[in-house]
Amino acid sequence: MALVWPSKVPARLNRADATFPVTDARRRFEPSDGPGRIRKRMSAALRPISGSIDMTFTQAVWLQKFWDVDTHGGILPFWFPDPLMHGFFLVGDASEAAIVNARGFGLALDRWILCQFGQEPPERLPLGAQWVRIKISIVALP
Repeated sequence: MALVWPSKVPARLNRADATFPVTDARRRFEPSDGPGRIRKRMSAALRPISGSIDMTFTQAVWLQKFWDVDTHGGILPFWFPDPLMHGFFLVGDASEAAIVNARGFGLALDRWILCQFGQEPPERLPLGAQWVRIKISIVALP
């Protein structure tokens, strides 16, 4: 069973520096004569995601524990809230008003992705007395 991103650590990436590149699962062949060919290399491709998360020093300690102990130094996979969809509210087409349930509460998306930490471990950048910015890269698994 895979781990889950710790609830004590924020999971919302800063939009200013978050990157979500489109992955390419195609293989190109360039023959000696004639047009090139493209075919699918695999049915699914890894999707790299990188960015930074601002958090308190205490939350950074929880993240360090998650990295060191829970994922055994970033090796084990874990469930992470999808940064493109998780927690955003559904809106209607015409009026752009939030879609609500029978009790009047807005409906928010709840989507998680299975991933692993990327090539580099999380990097800590101090922002002030109690705040740090963690640069993080993860790879969404197919």
